[in-house]
Amino acid sequence: MQNSIASRLAPTASVRLRRLVQDDPVQSRKADSALAQHDDILITDVVLAETIWTLCGKRYAAARDDIANTVMALLFGI
Repeated sequence: MQNSIASRLAPTASVRLRRLVQDDPVQSRKADSALAQHDDILITDVVLAETIWTLCGKRYAAARDDIANTVMALLFGI
């Protein structure tokens, strides 16, 4: 019987944001590639809070519904 070990990644908020907003083509590609290489992505409470904080800020000024949808997607893959 073979053991299957899932590959887990706990990305920083910066990596998550690059993937979400796709605002820097080079960094976004790196984030996409890093996240695609792992079977399991861990989103810590700190990363979640930093991501929400950043999306609410002046630069992105995301709407509450957009942030709620983003959180659901991060947590549940929706």
